[in-house]
Amino acid sequence: MFRIAHLASAFLLTSSAVVHAQPPSAASPDWFPFTISALDDLPAALDLSSLNEKPAGRNGFIRPQGENLTDDRGQPWRYFGTNLTASACFPSAEQAPKIAAHFAKTGINLIRFHFLDQNWTGIQLARTDGQPGLNPEALARLDFFFAELKKNGIFANFNLHVGRVYAGTPQGAPDMSKGVDNIYPPFVDALKDYARDLLTHVNPHTGLAYRDDPAVAIVEVNNENTLLMNSFWPAKVTGPVHESVLKQWQEWTGKTYAGDDAKLRAAWGTKQDTPGPNLLTNGTLKDNATGWTLDQAGGASSAFSPAAEGNGIRLTVAKAGTESWHGQIAHPRVPLTAGKTYRLRFRARASDTHHIFTCTQQDSAPYEVAGLWENFQVTPAWQDYRLTFTAKSTDLSNVSLRFGPATATGWFEFADVYLDEYSDGFLPASATLATGIPLPDEKASTAVLRDYYRFLAEKELDYAKEMHRFLKEDLKVKCLVSHSHIFFGALLGVRREGLASDVVNANAYYWHPEFSGGMWDMKNWTISQAVLSKDATGGVLAELAIQRVAGKPFAITEWDVPAPTDSIAESLPILSSYAAWQGWCGLTLYTFAHSDKEYTDDHFHSFFNYQGHPGKRATIPFAALLFRTGAVAPGKERATFTVPAAALLEDIATNRGNIWSNWRRFFQAIGHDGSQALKRQTAITIDEAAPATTVPAMQNASPKDTPAISDHGQITWGSGDGVARVVSPNLLFATGSLSDRTIPLGPYTLKTENLSGDNFAVCGLIPLDGQPLATSSKLLGLALRRAENEGMGWNANRKTVSDQWGRGPSLVLGYRATLSFPEGTSWRVTPLGPDGQPTQKPSAPTNVWSIAPSDRTVWWLIEKAPAKESP
Repeated sequence: MFRIAHLASAFLLTSSAVVHAQPPSAASPDWFPFTISALDDLPAALDLSSLNEKPAGRNGFIRPQGENLTDDRGQPWRYFGTNLTASACFPSAEQAPKIAAHFAKTGINLIRFHFLDQNWTGIQLARTDGQPGLNPEALARLDFFFAELKKNGIFANFNLHVGRVYAGTPQGAPDMSKGVDNIYPPFVDALKDYARDLLTHVNPHTGLAYRDDPAVAIVEVNNENTLLMNSFWPAKVTGPVHESVLKQWQEWTGKTYAGDDAKLRAAWGTKQDTPGPNLLTNGTLKDNATGWTLDQAGGASSAFSPAAEGNGIRLTVAKAGTESWHGQIAHPRVPLTAGKTYRLRFRARASDTHHIFTCTQQDSAPYEVAGLWENFQVTPAWQDYRLTFTAKSTDLSNVSLRFGPATATGWFEFADVYLDEYSDGFLPASATLATGIPLPDEKASTAVLRDYYRFLAEKELDYAKEMHRFLKEDLKVKCLVSHSHIFFGALLGVRREGLASDVVNANAYYWHPEFSGGMWDMKNWTISQAVLSKDATGGVLAELAIQRVAGKPFAITEWDVPAPTDSIAESLPILSSYAAWQGWCGLTLYTFAHSDKEYTDDHFHSFFNYQGHPGKRATIPFAALLFRTGAVAPGKERATFTVPAAALLEDIATNRGNIWSNWRRFFQAIGHDGSQALKRQTAITIDEAAPATTVPAMQNASPKDTPAISDHGQITWGSGDGVARVVSPNLLFATGSLSDRTIPLGPYTLKTENLSGDNFAVCGLIPLDGQPLATSSKLLGLALRRAENEGMGWNANRKTVSDQWGRGPSLVLGYRATLSFPEGTSWRVTPLGPDGQPTQKPSAPTNVWSIAPSDRTVWWLIEKAPAKESP
């Protein structure tokens, strides 16, 4: 699962305005319950189980073939799946057959078994008693459930390391031992033992070991795991893990520099142990304001006085100026030399918590910043600050060191201000390759970080390749093997997966919840309410497409628009349409349930569960049918972005490990953004041989200012008029601001009545008989706005309900519209219930599908009437 709190901001999405609508109530004519049971396994009018070839694996193992997946016959294979998380992986013997049949009924043909190894909701596969092997109860439940899924044509994806904390993980190491198991041999061995115990185990219900069972499609080694982010922990932990990584680092460095201390010291520099002369007059502020000046520009009213305690200045700002730089204090004529490195140390506090700034800047036009500009927070308590910068400017003869209150008022105190020329070398004077060198931390220079990140990248890639070799050669696993996920490691993660995995995977969320009170504080969180189909640069879908590895199968292993976002109903149809056009091979929802107790939920009470959320559940059959049958054609054109591997290492070193979504830096440098992926298929290639100075290139790009329409014209993005459309010979879908509009959809026309509130709704039509729309005799209609629980505790801007999720059953908000069919056709329309069964008799023959909440459904079966029954 994607556990990065700042994911949403990383995608640079645009929020839409929120307009409040009436609260949900079962008494309202537009709201109605639509509870889809996970235990419903009965045949129905809406039943997609025939899409699954039974048993799963009957046509052999799934193989990579270029950018596609195939079975042993060479036939293309796509999957539309869902995650099961924690104890949801282990349903009871009574539930398992029904759940398996229900998944097949809804069009699902793969289950990703997630958090098998660590569980906060009950049973887990990894033992916690220190004994070897696997938990017998969990394994027995898994065996039976797997066999039932296999009977129903549903494949498995087994995740090996997701949440397990290995015994001996030191304090200060990453959560769930992630990254540590990439480099610490005992943890690698522990994962191999776990893989051996699971994959060589013979399932008594199938008679096959999991390694030999073609119903196992994929094994994932690690979930969201990398050494290349949060990468300074090795220097901070203690004990055997630290000693092991330190030894590997010292061995790598010795080999890289051929044992030459002089060469190493020339590259890394020597650490400055003693301070140089203070370049400031009265920097210690012993004489209070002597040598410092006060800027009163812009009407600022401020004054100097001695600090209340010790040697220092108090700046009291009674009135802020009109600009952020008004009211600053300055030490003029600081002697700086271009290209030299300087260290600024000081102490500061304030009457209240504020963000203020310090900088080195010219005193006259053009007022260039001379290497230092830093915003920092001050509080009523004294804090020590240390900043390092390299001087740069066209003219350093008139540069001042400045502190500015940035329009804040109150008092600010500064003391012990010390500016000296500084060697930012890394090596202690006494360190040698023979005696040992330390592991880098955040303060290491860029030169050191170049080596450090190359070391980590090599270790991580070696680990990924070794696990692939171990699974394929030692354990004789025959299925696909994937290492981790591309976002973890950013473009270096893309490189790793391209070199080490059979299928390249990604986990992604559109506006992951943000937590202001600490990660997973369920009272203090917000969502965005942004609408994906209106995002002008494609949001997370473009983020995924741009980083798809050219020449490899690409799949989404976790996808969600988290509840309680109002536009959830568009999520899966838009994803499936886009993925089919981009030529991806698999989609997996996150997550159907987190617990075996949640299979019977009638309402939603968390961000990610599909069970209990009718707005999510209702779109699964539509999206599964769309993606698995290729209702949207693959693209005609391919824009390919090429970047040198050496440039990726330079980027991570220069940005000191801050590489989340670093494709943007490379893309923007050549004048492109995510909208490229709305117009053409996109992919990336990593050039292993080119030097870091090679300029990244885009081949066959669509111009940036062209409309966001797919190259074959089947997908029109909604950032123009607020309506996204998918119109193909096999599909109609419209989403976005549909209120009071007439929307042409090929030879069909959608007319909607006024939609109160945010105007959002979706409408779709897809054949159920495998024929194109023009010749189909049986269609599925999908229409809804959103889903809510009664009593949800929304805040004023509709971005959180805190822990007030409300009560069940969840309700769906419908709307009124008509979809007109081409002239000369006649249809019978039947509303379907949550079980896929008709709830009314078919309508009289008509060429108009009337959508109305009074039908109490989101699904309609639309069947061609015999010619003699035409209206």
